[in-house]
Amino acid sequence: MKNALIVLLILAVAGTMRFVKLGTWSFDHDELFTTLETNILFGRAAVPESYLKGGTVKPENTQLVRLPKMLPLAYATHRFGYHLFGEDEFGARVMPAVFGTLSVGMIFLLTVPLFGMSGALPLTFLVMLWPAHVFNSQNNRFNSETFFFEVVVFLLAANAVKRRSAFSGFLLGLASCAMILCHALTGLIWGIALAGIAAAWIAERRLPPLGLTAMLVGFSLLFIGFAVFYIVPLASGWNESASWGYSPLHAALAMVNMLGFPVALLAGAGGLFAVTNLRNPDDAFWTTVAAGCLACVPMLPKLIVFNPMYLFLFVFPLLILAVRFADHVFLRLRERCFVVAVAWLGLVCCLNLPSLASYYLDGSRCNHREAFEYVQKNWQEGDRLTGYMMGTAEWYIPDCAPRIPLKTERTAEKLQELVDESESGRLWIVVHSHRGGLDPELRRWLGKNCTYELRIGKKRFDYDEYTVEVFVR
Repeated sequence: MKNALIVLLILAVAGTMRFVKLGTWSFDHDELFTTLETNILFGRAAVPESYLKGGTVKPENTQLVRLPKMLPLAYATHRFGYHLFGEDEFGARVMPAVFGTLSVGMIFLLTVPLFGMSGALPLTFLVMLWPAHVFNSQNNRFNSETFFFEVVVFLLAANAVKRRSAFSGFLLGLASCAMILCHALTGLIWGIALAGIAAAWIAERRLPPLGLTAMLVGFSLLFIGFAVFYIVPLASGWNESASWGYSPLHAALAMVNMLGFPVALLAGAGGLFAVTNLRNPDDAFWTTVAAGCLACVPMLPKLIVFNPMYLFLFVFPLLILAVRFADHVFLRLRERCFVVAVAWLGLVCCLNLPSLASYYLDGSRCNHREAFEYVQKNWQEGDRLTGYMMGTAEWYIPDCAPRIPLKTERTAEKLQELVDESESGRLWIVVHSHRGGLDPELRRWLGKNCTYELRIGKKRFDYDEYTVEVFVR
C-alpha cells in the first residue's frame, strides 16, 4: 500500500513536469519528420515530390518510408496520439510525455526489489529531474518510448539474474521485442544485457539454469534473424549523404554532457567501486552492462552516421552506477548521522537542477515559430524566404513562398547567388545558432548586405543558447 501511494505521487510529479509547457515550444525539424513519416506509414500522406528527385527515386526507397517500417511500434504510438490529441505542438507530444512519465514510475517499481528504497528513490528522482529525459518526453520523436522499454529490459535482466526462471526470461524477451520495434539500434542493448547476465552467472559460480538459458538463446536467434532479413535491407545506405561531424572523442564528451558533469563523475566513482566487488552478481551485472554501453560510444561514430541523441539509449546503466555509489555513501553516513545521510541523497537527486531550470526557459529549442510568424506578418508580394529550416517554415507559414533551403556550408556564397538571381522583391533570411553564434563569414555578409530585423532567444542559466535571427535584403 505504501509503495502504491509513492508510485502515484511519483507519477503525479513526473507527469506535471513532462506536461507543463508541452505545447509551448516551437516544433523542431525532426519532430515534423515524425509526423510526416507516421502519416505515410498509415496511408494518410504521400512522400513529397521533392524526395523523389524528379521520379528517379521510388517512394519505397526513401527514408520517409523505410524508417517507420523499421520502428513500427514507436510510430504506432504516435499515430494513436495524433488520432486522440491532434498534430499540433501539444497533441504531437502527448504520447512521448506519457511514456516519459510512465518510465519514471516503472523505474521505482522495478528497482525497489533490486536496490531497496534508499537506491530506488534517488534513481527515480535523478531520472525525473534529468533534463535529457524531460526533453525527450516533450519531443515528437521515438526516444521516450524506446527509453521506457529499455529501462524495463535492463531491470528485468537484473531481475532474471536473481529469479533464474524461464518465465523471467520470457518477460525479458517480450520487453526486448517492444524495445527493438521502437528503435532498431537497441538490438545492441539486448546483447549488452545478455553479457551482463553471463557476467552475473560467472560471479555466482553456478551453472546457468537450463530453462532461462533456452529462453534467452531462442529470443537471440529471433532477433538475429529479424536484423539480418528485415532491418539490414531497410537500413542499407542510411543517411549516407549526411554527417554530424562527431568523432569518438566528441561522442564521449556528448555522453558526459547528456548525463550532466556531476552525475558523470558520480557514475565514474560508482564504476570504480563496482569493479572492486565483481564477485557480487549485482555489481558484476551492472558493471558489465555499463561497460558495454560505454564501449558503444566511441564505436558508433565509426560504424554509422552518428546522431548524438542516440546516446540517450545508452546512459541508463551509468545512472545506476551513480546511484549505487550514492546509496553506498548513504548507508555509511547513516551509521553516523541520519540527517546528513538524507541530505546527501537529496543533493544527488538535485545535481542537474540548474540545467533543468534552463530547459524550462526555452525547451532547449530554437523558437522558429515566432520568427516565421514575424516574416508572415511583414510579407509582401514578390518576397522570398530562405534559411536552414524551410521544412518548419512550410508547416508554420505555408502561404509564404518561394522557400529556398540553405545549407550550413558556404552559406554566404549561396545567399549572394540568391541576391544576384533577382533584383526585385525582398529576401527574408531566417537563421539559427547556438552558443558559438553564427559563422563569422555569414555574420559579416549579413551585416554588409541586410537589415537586421529580429533576434529571438532566452537567456539561459547554463552554457547553451538557442537563438533565431531574422534579416531582410
